[in-house]
Parts: sequence; structure tokens; C-alpha cells
Amino acid sequence: MKAFKNVLIGLIILLAAIILIGFFLPSKIHLERSLTIKAPKEVLFNQVNNLRCWEDWSPWHKIDTAMKITYKDPFTGTGASFSWTSNNKKIGQGKITILYSKPYDSIVAEMDFMKQGTAQGYHLFQDTDSGTLVTWGFGTDMGKNPFRKYFGLMMDKYVGNDFETGLKNLDSIANTLSPYLVEMKQLNEFAYTSIRQTCKWEEVSNVMAISYSTLMSFIQSSGGEMNGPPYAIYHKMDEGTIDLETGIPTSELLNPRGNIITGTFNQTSVAATDYYGFYDNLGDAHGALQDWIIKMKLEPVGAPIEMYITDPSSEADTSKWLTRIYYPVAVP
Repeated sequence: MKAFKNVLIGLIILLAAIILIGFFLPSKIHLERSLTIKAPKEVLFNQVNNLRCWEDWSPWHKIDTAMKITYKDPFTGTGASFSWTSNNKKIGQGKITILYSKPYDSIVAEMDFMKQGTAQGYHLFQDTDSGTLVTWGFGTDMGKNPFRKYFGLMMDKYVGNDFETGLKNLDSIANTLSPYLVEMKQLNEFAYTSIRQTCKWEEVSNVMAISYSTLMSFIQSSGGEMNGPPYAIYHKMDEGTIDLETGIPTSELLNPRGNIITGTFNQTSVAATDYYGFYDNLGDAHGALQDWIIKMKLEPVGAPIEMYITDPSSEADTSKWLTRIYYPVAVP
């Protein structure tokens, strides 16, 4: 009996010591994992900044592919968020919200694990000679509870392993990512003047050149000013003809004349990408945009738009010609 009592006292002392030590353990937890990936940092940044893309590389999405995910508009950039519910005890439920997004440099997100508390995660993107150094970090405060502090000591191993897996997943899909950087943007309101007509595909270049010349003469004779790069809207296309609208933004709304249309283009949510080069390869960029819209489960709500940022008459190097492509979409 005395021996049992001594053992019991020993256990109590040990437990008291463990609890006492726990009070002195650090409450703040910080961990990081990094990996160099052979892909442009702009493309990798977008895989993290676009929360719908997490399904392709997140370690937690891979653990339970059946978990219920609810996205909140916007789904990219600051303010984007998604919540999840899973029957898998390791995944549970929670919410991630992007608190700060600096394009192609860093992303900070709040990770809300409900009853288990909140934490801040972050991704950093840095150019190196061999690719992009991607760092995934995590920080939280375990509070004063000594048992939570002991749990915090294990987080570097368990959460760190998840971060390593996520970075490896990101690396594994890097070669499959489109070279075209597709992003959600807002095309701001602008006044315009345009000409809309149907023509054959082989006539497009000449029709556009004549239309822009006509529009510039109209703007000048109307006392207006050009207020942005010329653009084209491809309303309807088939194998032989195209319903084409060529336009120029103006500093103010002008009065229409003859076949010249004037109006105001309303602010619109668009999927956008930049294309550099001669115009004959624009189809690849359009294809990348169309694929991205399908993947993101967005609904096109208007005809594609090309804005010709670079004036070919002032830049001889065709590789520097910039065309900005927009697809109006409805965001669910």
C-alpha cells in the first residue's frame, strides 16, 4: 500500500511538474517551409491568390476530396475567402480569408479553425537564379493553457509536413500551368465611339485600319479626345465571317453620326490576360482564357474584347506589342 502511495505521489508530482513547465513554454508558434519551383512567380502567386486553385495543390483538399467548400465573392485577392466542412477529423471545419495580397510578392491569410482558434498563414514569392523561392509560413498564439502550449510544440512537425506536401504539390503542377497569366479584374467605365460591321476573316485587318482612321477623324471633328487604346469586340464569329466592333475610348460622350456609334461602356468584371507578340498568335491567349473560365466555373456574359496597348507604328519590335484581352464574366 505504501509503495502504491509513493507511486501515486510521484505521478502527482510529475503531472504538477509537467503543468508547471507548460506555463513557461512559449505561447507563440511560428513555422516556415520553402521550396524553389521552376516557374514564374507571377504564375505561382496566382495559384495561391486564387482560392479556387487551392483544389489543385492544397494538402488538405487532397486528404478529403469530398469535403464541402463554399467560396465567397471575390475568390481572388484581398477579401477572398472560402469555408470548408469535412467529416475527416484531421480536416474538420474552418475558413480561410486573404487579409493582404501584394501582387507577385506576398499573401497573408487568416486561418480560422473555429473552436481551435485562429492563426495567420502567409506565402512569399522571390525570384532566384533557378526559379521562384516559395515560402509558406504560419504563426499563432496558443494562449496561457499549458496543454495547448505542449500541442504547439508538435505543430512544427505536423503542420510543417502539410506545408511541405503543399509546396511539392505546387511544384508538381507547375509544368502544367498556362504561360498566360489569367486574372479577375474590373474593366472600368469609359465613354467610347465605335463602328460595328460584319466582314470576312481575311478582311479584318483592312476593316480595322479603315475603321480606326474614320473614328479618329470623327473624334477630332467632334471636338473630343482619344482617352485610351483602341479596341475590338468580337460579337459573333463563324467559319467565314465575323461580327466585329472596333472602338476608341473618348474623354467625353460624343453625339453619334451616320454608322458611328457612341455610348458608355459600363464597369464590368472580366477575366483578363496579356499577350505579347504579333497578332497572328492571339488565338493561344484566347484559348487559355476560355479554359480558365471553364475551370473557375464562371459564366461568360459578353463578347471577348481586345485592347491594343502598343501602337505598331511606334514600336518596330513585334515581340513587344502588347494586347490586353478581356472576357466579361458573371461571378457566382
